[in-house]
Amino acid sequence: MIKKQIRILNTSKDITRAGYYPKVGLYGGIRHAKPGVDIVDNEWMTYGLCGVNINWDLFEWGEKRYKLLSQDASLRSVQYQYRITYDRIKNQYDKAVREFEALKKQYKVALKAKNVAEKKMQIVESRYKQGMSSASEFNDSNLELTEAQIRLQRQKTSLAAKKNEIDYFSGKDVNEWRIE
Repeated sequence: MIKKQIRILNTSKDITRAGYYPKVGLYGGIRHAKPGVDIVDNEWMTYGLCGVNINWDLFEWGEKRYKLLSQDASLRSVQYQYRITYDRIKNQYDKAVREFEALKKQYKVALKAKNVAEKKMQIVESRYKQGMSSASEFNDSNLELTEAQIRLQRQKTSLAAKKNEIDYFSGKDVNEWRIE
């Protein structure tokens, strides 16, 4: 949308600049009519007209110059707005990429924590079956494993959401987003 505004302002400036030069018009035509030239015969006749028209404003008292200055100021304003918007989106994209990298590290940690909790659960379960550990120790280990699995799923969901955020800021169409 901002790019369209820039194109419109540039075209408007070109139109204003074109006003500095003389306007030349050519016209011509052929007609078949009763022109009223020969009243006695009152006949239909074919005749042609052609001509050149030149129009040049010599004294415009700086009107076009001020109009161009105004258009330049408007164009710069829109260009600054475009640059600010572009920089803001680029910063958001860079931030999302950094957060994605941090989430990947957190995911690896959560995966290791889940693996450790699984191994601990296997050990506690085998000890429980042999009667060497209590039911509360077994339940605590099972709770720890469940919490580790939930944290891992939460990290997977956060990674997928961050991937979609990166795709959004990159300007991809929605149908090209990675959904995993």
